Amino acid sequence: MHRRMNSSIIRFPAASCVAPRRAETSFAFSAQASIPPRMHSISLSETAVALPAMRRTRRLWRSAACLAGAVLCVGAALAMPLQARAQSVAATPASEKVTRMLTTSGTGEVKVAPDYVTFNVGIRVQDKDLAKATTDEAAKTKAILAALTRSGVEAKHIQTDRIQIQPIYRTRDGDEVLDCYRVERMASVRLENPGKFDEVLTAVLAAGANTVDSIALCSKELRKHRDTARSLAVKHAREKAGAIAKDMGCLVGPPITVGENTWGGPYFNSYNYNRQTNNYMQAQTTSAPGGGETGEGADSAAFSTGTLSITANINVVFELVPDPAAWK
Repeated sequence: MHRRMNSSIIRFPAASCVAPRRAETSFAFSAQASIPPRMHSISLSETAVALPAMRRTRRLWRSAACLAGAVLCVGAALAMPLQARAQSVAATPASEKVTRMLTTSGTGEVKVAPDYVTFNVGIRVQDKDLAKATTDEAAKTKAILAALTRSGVEAKHIQTDRIQIQPIYRTRDGDEVLDCYRVERMASVRLENPGKFDEVLTAVLAAGANTVDSIALCSKELRKHRDTARSLAVKHAREKAGAIAKDMGCLVGPPITVGENTWGGPYFNSYNYNRQTNNYMQAQTTSAPGGGETGEGADSAAFSTGTLSITANINVVFELVPDPAAWK
């Protein structure tokens, strides 16, 4: 006995994960599709065979829907960082962009003839009698000052620099005993005409001076010469930066940082004379008057003023701008 079954439509629930719209299609299964044209009934045994197949088909479609949804989720996850990165780049302010920099240095040097000389001249006297030592020192100091005046040095350019009175002790039979007194007086002198230095030196030595030291060649317009040297250094730094930028296919932008160092000025000859030891000492290139003889035989051509070297150094960091014409 056959039992007729009404046509029925079986709908499968949609997958739980997100799936494209195309994957959400409902599927229907009609029992009539399995019934031969001449028969409109199905046996219970045939139903028992068809239902497992239907269940397997439903599981396959559900797995396919889940796989499609997973693919879409992975694609969306990969696309989000790229979109966020694009938004971050678009929102970056211009001030945070990388600045190309070029560091250069420049040197400027100015050589000028010194226009005045400064030096120290003085007298050093030793005697066992303090009163006699101070009297002798005062008399010789007066003679030295008179010699300077006769040589054309103005009084305003002569200034007492140091006065020293010192007892000298010697060790005798294990005891320290007073040997003598040393009295010393030094004056600083400014000579406006450097060419007359040898003449003035000869005059003060003849007047009794036995100490001459700290000779310095100077310029009255040192500030002006330093400014000139600095301007030359800046020009040198700009020219060097322009040449480097051109070779790199770039243009020189405004300076970012600037550092400056200037040196040069008074030139010390380190020329010393001490008549008590009858010795000339000199640490630099200038020759001692008289080739090592006493001051009275000084050679007028011994003292050479030469030139002063004033140098400035500039360190500059420029902005480096690409040249559109060089990168076409």
